Amino acid sequence: WRMVVSMLHIPGEKGTRYPEKFVRRIGRDRIAFIENMIDHNVNCPFSSGAGRLFDAVSSLLGICDMNSYSSEAAISLEQVADVNCNASYHIDTAESGFDFRWLIRKLCEDYEKGISEKILASMFHNTLTSILNMNVLRISQKENLSTVVLSGGVFQNKILCDLLLKKIKNNN
Repeated sequence: WRMVVSMLHIPGEKGTRYPEKFVRRIGRDRIAFIENMIDHNVNCPFSSGAGRLFDAVSSLLGICDMNSYSSEAAISLEQVADVNCNASYHIDTAESGFDFRWLIRKLCEDYEKGISEKILASMFHNTLTSILNMNVLRISQKENLSTVVLSGGVFQNKILCDLLLKKIKNNN
């Protein structure tokens, strides 16, 4: 749940909006405590791990707020996703890098509208797959590469891995 706060709260700004269900579940005081830590840069290491993105989405959607074992939130998010759902968010080319705060905000908006966790989990997986594919294609063309290696724990996610491999193969 702290990853949700870290992705939505801008240091020094007041009034960060969180979905009401998230606030009720976590508690305004706990959220404010983490916001204060972020504002004062106390115990706030940077993270580039994709797993933290999965942690944030899993908590945002009320699936798993705290890992009791490694990758629990990501595994739970994958299990909730509807593999038959092809919906995804529109990706602005300016958003196709690796800053996913816009995606978290979109998920917040749709979660507030009452769209099911199952559909939102699917849309997250589908959108992330498209972003990764765009970047694989961009980098491989720029560097004239024909081989792609996918590594890291996030690729233990069958949905993500299968979708991305299919997209990469269709790039040729």
